[in-house]
Amino acid sequence: MRKTLRAFRKDSGLSADQAADMLQVSPNTWRNWELGKTAPDAVKIQEIQKLLGIVFSDIIFLPRVTTKN
Repeated sequence: MRKTLRAFRKDSGLSADQAADMLQVSPNTWRNWELGKTAPDAVKIQEIQKLLGIVFSDIIFLPRVTTKN
């Protein structure tokens, strides 16, 4: 089943801070991935797959959000 990164994290019972800590990224980085502001690189995607027990094709990454200046 395809879900957002946030949904998979919540299903695993982790907070955003816990997931960030386990992947050795800042909580802000993790939140940006969930919000679609940035995307994880290939290495971090592999780590996310292991952490959450999912495969890349199951993750629905939100479109990147651009801000107006």
